[in-house]
Amino acid sequence: MTNIAIITGRIVRDPDTRETKGGTNVTGITVVTDRPARDKDGKTYKDENGYTAKESEFHRVTCFNGLAKTVGQYCSKGQLVSVQGRIHYTQWEDKDGGTRYGTEILADKVDFLSRGNGSGDDHDNQDAPEIDRTLTSISPPEGVLSQPDRAPSSRMERRRTFSNRLQKRCYEERHD
Repeated sequence: MTNIAIITGRIVRDPDTRETKGGTNVTGITVVTDRPARDKDGKTYKDENGYTAKESEFHRVTCFNGLAKTVGQYCSKGQLVSVQGRIHYTQWEDKDGGTRYGTEILADKVDFLSRGNGSGDDHDNQDAPEIDRTLTSISPPEGVLSQPDRAPSSRMERRRTFSNRLQKRCYEERHD
């Protein structure tokens, strides 16, 4: 069973960064995504300006540790990002004793697809590294992980290949 969420959208407001009592960095962002709105027959329609009408959804995203520092430092309102993580549900009691529920995405990876809006404050992105638009990947040191030269044929080889890809992804995330 898997729990994977991938969204691409714009950051609604500047990131909210804090540190827990235990020293863990936590950054929260809200990402808005949209899709074409549909009428009761399931067809898209145009708004009063002649554009395809859109429905927006707002997603709470939480980042931890190094990713939290990076997102807090280089992201800002209006920036286009792609987030990969898992959906997390929470339940708590509010001060009136009522049960409340929440949903958020716990981010494993945040890709910056544009620079921020240059708001002029601490999050203006002027010192952010250039965005590499090529689809090259980082290769681990020789002998750390290996990828087969051919497609896996057996079930065991497919599992091994998946495991190697997962290890490579973890290695890349730790060494970015």
